[in-house]
Amino acid sequence: MSTVKDKRLLLLGILSAHGLHGYELNELLKSPSTAVRIGKANAYQILAKLEKEGLVEGREERIAKRPPRTIYTVTEAGRAEFARLLQERLAEFQPIEYPDGISLNFIDGLPPETVVPLLEQR
Repeated sequence: MSTVKDKRLLLLGILSAHGLHGYELNELLKSPSTAVRIGKANAYQILAKLEKEGLVEGREERIAKRPPRTIYTVTEAGRAEFARLLQERLAEFQPIEYPDGISLNFIDGLPPETVVPLLEQR
């Protein structure tokens, strides 16, 4: 289970690369390769807190006649917090839990003609 610290680390890490607006950020967070699950509402809640703490900065951007959108970038204080959280997380041992781990460990217990359609179903 991911903690608030994990979510803060993930958001600061993603935004450290380059600024993103909310839609782009949510698309990245929906990716199956994302290690920590954050819902849209929770992401905005954490972003608001990071912004209030001065770790993330939001600036409004307007393109043509489209509604304005907020581009989020990491501040210098945010980069320092990202480095601190990353070091803290790397120093901790936490076993990685995959809900599918048990079934994948025993995948050879089923014939390929059964396994392949099940994996494709994902």
